[in-house]
Amino acid sequence: LIDAPLPCVLHKTYSSITGELIETSPYLVYWNDGTSTPPSPPPFDGRVVLLEPSEEEEEELLFIMLLCGAGLFLLVMLIMCRVWQQNKSMKTLLQDKVDKAAALNLEAPFTRTIKMLHQLGEGKYVSRDDALKLSFELLNTMDLMQPDLRSALAHCDFNDNIRQFLVQATSRPAAHTQFYSQASFTSINISASNSASSEQGNERDEVKRIGSFCSSMEMGGSAAHHVSKQRKVHSEELRVLNSDLRLQRKPFLPYQMLEKMKLGVSFSFNILAIPDVCSQGPLLNCTMFLMQKHDLPTKLLLKKAKLVAFLTEVEAGYDPGNPYHNNAHAADVMQRLTTMLTAGLRPIYPTLLSDIEFLACILAAVVHDYAHPGKNNAFLINTTDPLAQTHNDKHVLENHSVSACLRLLSRPQTSFTERLTAQDRKSLRATVINMVLATDMAEHFRAVGQFGQKLAPEDIEGAHPLSADKKQILMEMAIKVADLGHTALPQVAHVTWVEGLQEEFFRQGDVERKLKFPISPLCNRKKFRNGPAAGENQMGFFEVICKPMLTSWTERFPACSPLEQQLAANFDYWTKESKSKNDPKDRSYQDLLGKMACDVPHEEFLDLED
Repeated sequence: LIDAPLPCVLHKTYSSITGELIETSPYLVYWNDGTSTPPSPPPFDGRVVLLEPSEEEEEELLFIMLLCGAGLFLLVMLIMCRVWQQNKSMKTLLQDKVDKAAALNLEAPFTRTIKMLHQLGEGKYVSRDDALKLSFELLNTMDLMQPDLRSALAHCDFNDNIRQFLVQATSRPAAHTQFYSQASFTSINISASNSASSEQGNERDEVKRIGSFCSSMEMGGSAAHHVSKQRKVHSEELRVLNSDLRLQRKPFLPYQMLEKMKLGVSFSFNILAIPDVCSQGPLLNCTMFLMQKHDLPTKLLLKKAKLVAFLTEVEAGYDPGNPYHNNAHAADVMQRLTTMLTAGLRPIYPTLLSDIEFLACILAAVVHDYAHPGKNNAFLINTTDPLAQTHNDKHVLENHSVSACLRLLSRPQTSFTERLTAQDRKSLRATVINMVLATDMAEHFRAVGQFGQKLAPEDIEGAHPLSADKKQILMEMAIKVADLGHTALPQVAHVTWVEGLQEEFFRQGDVERKLKFPISPLCNRKKFRNGPAAGENQMGFFEVICKPMLTSWTERFPACSPLEQQLAANFDYWTKESKSKNDPKDRSYQDLLGKMACDVPHEEFLDLED
């Protein structure tokens, strides 16, 4: 080759995927003198040379690392401060609720009088102001066992809805305000002649009559026409349903399944977890299982066939359309009461209750809400329902339930107690009546006050047996604890029962709205944020009703302390729910969402209450 320079020969490399030009490099051209264009790189000798960073680069790297560490530390501190603030605010809220609950005076005038006399007898000082205040209360009260709940709740931060509900629910019938107009429901009132029927079918007719009356209110039709039509439809559906169940389902649940679910053993037993695979309902299954487990039919010579017939009739009287007061609720109360008496009392006090008293407790729980129409006593009283007229406005639903079920015991087909002595039958009847009447919320403070005042822990632990009066007080308190015992169930089951109760309340409010009556407290569906499932309302119910009652019970029967512990856990849940839904920053936005969800014209919200 000549020494003259040659034109540069290029080597172009293209991507095999995109076709784009990646690299352009010249070919090596070797000359006669051994050189090349461009020069070839020196041969690789296998050594790797690491280039150390300069001082400036080291300083920059160190500065970046310090900056990242400081930012991470600051972020962790901010998160910890936020968590600490939330915990502090929650503890402050809980402590405020505890302090207010402790300051809530729910003692009846009778209880306070006894305490003051004890203080004087022990030589302790009693101020003149306290004595005068108590004297005025004794002169002005109509019931020594009923605290002045309206005055006590005036100093609490409960909303008006829960205040009105608590006062109305725990008031005697004479205190109910007759705010329903007589002319507004004369066209829908059912005559007394329609409710009169033969004794054989009277109980079942009463159930259908009450349900038909309430249904006619919702549908706006004629009540008398709707009653007769509803009875025919119901009887036909019941016949078809029973025949279908007999073909497809087993008659009873296997007892091994109920034993595995710890029925009668665990306080957290969930009646709603029983599978719907048998033709008989939970009330019959659970009652027969527990009665045979404790050998009551053998000990008391009960006729099992008639007992099954009686329980079947009672369970059929519970309206399955009620979201709360249904046969599952009756079975839940019955199994909890039995667990309290067996797991909570009998291991420590085996002779506290006799077998006939144990049977009376089970029977009272089974029938305590029989034929419940899904409306409360105040509704029946204020609408002058025939049931309220029959029972003179006193314990209307409770009187009807116990009287209808006790009439079943006089029938030849269902008289499973006919082998008992006359004295035992009389005692059984009296105990069941008193226990069922005690489930009326109007008797709450009387029952709790008598239990706390007349049944001291030393009376139970003493060697002498309890008197008949004290036993009756104990059993009345026991069924009250069992009746409200869903508040001591695990959270999921408890919330499920509360939601069912809220729906039942709302249905009563729907009927009252249809009739243009004032809507009862906690029954307004259009203001659903103030329903029973609202955290603030549940907190008020727990503080006023449930916690004092359960505390008094567990003080005398410590084996039932799991109920109180779960109640405290549920109270904490509702406290957190109340705080999360009542944050002042979000109140206006949540109110707007609530009104939008109601799907009603906004003019209906422009009233005095809002």
